[in-house]
Amino acid sequence: MFKSKAAGAGPARLRDVMLPVGTGWISIPSMSSLTRDSSSVTINPAVPVVIYARVSTDNQIGYRFDSCDHQTQFCRDHIGRMHQEGWHEVGCLVDRAYSGGTMDRPGIQALMRMVQAGQVKVVLIFKLERVSRNMDEWGPFRAFLKKYGCRLESATESI
Repeated sequence: MFKSKAAGAGPARLRDVMLPVGTGWISIPSMSSLTRDSSSVTINPAVPVVIYARVSTDNQIGYRFDSCDHQTQFCRDHIGRMHQEGWHEVGCLVDRAYSGGTMDRPGIQALMRMVQAGQVKVVLIFKLERVSRNMDEWGPFRAFLKKYGCRLESATESI
């Protein structure tokens, strides 16, 4: 189930999509990317990116270098560097204090629903280990992303 609402947050922002997550909703902006040179305006194909961050323990929730806040900010900086390629953030999903041993986490499940709905072309993570530490689930997750034309990118690693 998705909701949409009009958004007046600028000319490139067309509408917001509301996506159910757990017992609440997250707002996902719809945008396209514009670049301008001295003679023309070029519309780059929009590349919707969702950020995913995770920490395993309550001790990592604060403002440590590996906190979700740090991971998210690092990913947003990376999206900023990729803006000319049409990258724009459509959501940020976080699993605080969840083990990487299973994919049964609220943020990952919401991410998978977004991918299935065609709302995401890139899943951006801080490090590969933030997605899963269970090799049995890793292959099926990569196959799932490929099936829906989505790719996994890391802001810190070449994968």
